[in-house]
Amino acid sequence: MKSSKILFASLLIFISLKSIAQENSNSKLENPLVTDRPDATEASSTVGKGVLQFETGGLYESFKTNNIKNESYTYNTMLIRYGLLYNLELNS
Repeated sequence: MKSSKILFASLLIFISLKSIAQENSNSKLENPLVTDRPDATEASSTVGKGVLQFETGGLYESFKTNNIKNESYTYNTMLIRYGLLYNLELNS
């Protein structure tokens, strides 16, 4: 039982270290990372050829009409962007 906990913890740490995605001086990306956040509109630039980018987040809206306050929470909104060419991308 104890060895399975150690294995699970080691696996979690390994996955966490491998999932850190930061740009550095050795980065193969020609352009800096450009996200569509904090809103969900389209960016004025593309991600670049062969680049796959995931953007995720949440949304909170609040408005008041006739003394009635409406609040809306949306979690895990995701945008996936893939660059087909340097000036053309697919996103969903």
